[in-house]
Formats: sequence, structure tokens, C-alpha cells
Amino acid sequence: MREISLILLNCGMGGNGDGITNAIARLGENMAASRCSLLDYNDENRGFDLFQQWCAPGTAPLEADFHIPAVVVAPYHTRLLRGEAVIVSRDRTDRDNIEYSLLEAGGAHSVLCLPILRDGSLEGVLILSFPTSQPELQWPAEIRPLQVTADLIGAALARKRLAGELEHQASHDVLTGLNNRRKFEELLLQEIERTSRYQRPFAVIMFDIDHFKRINDRHGHDIGDAVLNELATIVGEQVRDSDIPARWGGEEFIVLLPETGTEGARQAAEGRLRRRIAETLFTGAGRVTISLGVTQYQSGDTLDSLVKRADEALYRAKEEGRDRVVVG
Repeated sequence: MREISLILLNCGMGGNGDGITNAIARLGENMAASRCSLLDYNDENRGFDLFQQWCAPGTAPLEADFHIPAVVVAPYHTRLLRGEAVIVSRDRTDRDNIEYSLLEAGGAHSVLCLPILRDGSLEGVLILSFPTSQPELQWPAEIRPLQVTADLIGAALARKRLAGELEHQASHDVLTGLNNRRKFEELLLQEIERTSRYQRPFAVIMFDIDHFKRINDRHGHDIGDAVLNELATIVGEQVRDSDIPARWGGEEFIVLLPETGTEGARQAAEGRLRRRIAETLFTGAGRVTISLGVTQYQSGDTLDSLVKRADEALYRAKEEGRDRVVVG
């Protein structure tokens, strides 16, 4: 167990999850298990969802969407919350009992379920599946170090999740959830490099909300924030999966459209953004319009020159009366 503990303790904030994967594999091998599975506790449905697994040679993996329903968990929920391990065995389980489904799904003769607790809450469960019966007299001496290992896996998982949350916060706008300006610039530079190498087109749409200051002045900043949030949701729904929307700053947004020329970008700006937003009744603010500037990457463009051209097209859309698309 010492090797497993060292693997988990070395899982730093920047870890990619390999430490947890390796620890689960080592644990399964050391315990001569057929499978070692890490499952997340789903607080909404009070069941468990598969997160990671290790399988011994010859053991089929569980399906990626493997789920232990609440009805299976219910008899053991209180014990798991107390940090107690749970053993389910074919020797003691009637085929008519719901617990039998846990053994049947895993193809095991017996399973040992180790709770993972964080701050008094059930975060998950580590399940060791065995192909043969495990004499219960061995468990009292074995379970304690196994529970310590489960706790270390839970701590490593918490660090990994925290690192993911921090990374997301660093690259996404807090209010709208879209990419922030820094992340968008990073992705735009990558697209410029790609298109320079392979001579593939891409375009950019920059737009902002018309008379946004008036919305804040009339309805308050809470309504203004709601408008920004609703608008970002619409943008996320309307663009393609390959497109990259971002909040550029304030009431200004920008979208990167790979593999798209000027005309395709203009049509997207007109039909999927300007018209769709103009038809929407925003909470507390009613009708809202946007002005949009569209431009396509040109050979030799830098990030600054490309964004400047899109911004200039947006400015012309404002000058020409707002609620329109201008190509630059």
C-alpha cells in the first residue's frame, strides 16, 4: 500500500489524473481483484456513476455509462456516510435481492465498497470486485489500510477537480460562461497559425449590444447582467460546434468561425445572430438589438490587424444606424 500512497500523494494540483489511474490499477493488482472501479456519487439521484476503472486481464470493462441506482445504494447509504465499508457476496445475497444486480453487472462473486467522504459528504465509492469468495475473517485486518487508500484517492480526485475548476475560471468569463478575452486570443493565434500553414479560410464576427448603457440606466445593472447572460446563451445555441464564441469585454462579443469565408460569416451573423437576437424578448428589458462587424482572415494578418478590421466594421454598423451587419 505504501507505493500506492506515494503515487497518490504525488498527484499535484496540475495532475492529469494518471496518478489516480495508476493507483487504482496497483490496488486492483495487489488485492488480486478482477476489477477496481471509482464511482462518483450523484447527489441528485442518490446513485453512483462510473468515473474510472481498472480491469484484470480477461475481465470485460463496465460500460462507460455504468450506473448504480439509488435503490441499490439505499440500504447502505447510512453506513457509507459513517465511513463504513460494505461487502456484498453471492454467498449471502438472494438472487431476488436488488443487491444482486451489483454483482451481476460486474460479473463478480463478491465486492467490497469503500466510501469516499469529503467534509462529511459522500463523494464517491471505490469498489473492488473479486472473482471468488473472500473469507470475511480476513476483512477486519485488510479493510483499514484499504479505506486509507480510498481516502487518499478521494483527496487526489478533489485536487484534480479543483485544478480543473481553476483552469476553467482562468479561461472563461464568470458572468456568461463563454471564453474570456485571454483564452480567445490564444485560440485565435492558433487558428492564424493553422490557416497560414494549410491555407484554409476563417472569419471573425465582432458585435455588441446597441444602447446597452440605456438598458443599465433604465433597468439597473442586474437586468443588464441578465441580458448579457441570456444573449450569451443564445450565441452558444446558434453557433456551430466548431465555432468559438467569447465575451470580448463589457457588452462586446466575438466569434471565431473556422473553415468559413466572408459570405458564410455574413450569413451566420445576419441569420443566426442579429435576427435571432432581435426576435427575443429579454427578461426585464424587452427587445434588444446588436450591431455586427464581419471580416475574413487575409494573408499576413496578425491578431491585432484582424481584430481591428472586425472592430472597424462594427463601428461602421453603428454609424449606419445599428442593428445591422457590415463586412470589413
